[in-house]
Amino acid sequence: MSAETPSLAIVICTFKRPELLRAALRSVAAQALPPAHGAINVYVVDNSDEGDAQNIVAEEAARPYVRTVKAMAARPTACP
Repeated sequence: MSAETPSLAIVICTFKRPELLRAALRSVAAQALPPAHGAINVYVVDNSDEGDAQNIVAEEAARPYVRTVKAMAARPTACP
């Protein structure tokens, strides 16, 4: 067992839904973790070719409720 404070990781997948993404990130902000837990780490996977989530992620990353917010481009899978 690790001596580090546990944290929570949340992955949000999105596709051309900026307002729903913003609502999801703000919903995460409204959650309360017990004091024994670490920060909330949020990972956003943008499934659009345009990278529409970048601006929303940049705005929300400035908020103190999360330690990590990353927008990652979805990668094609090896499955046919």
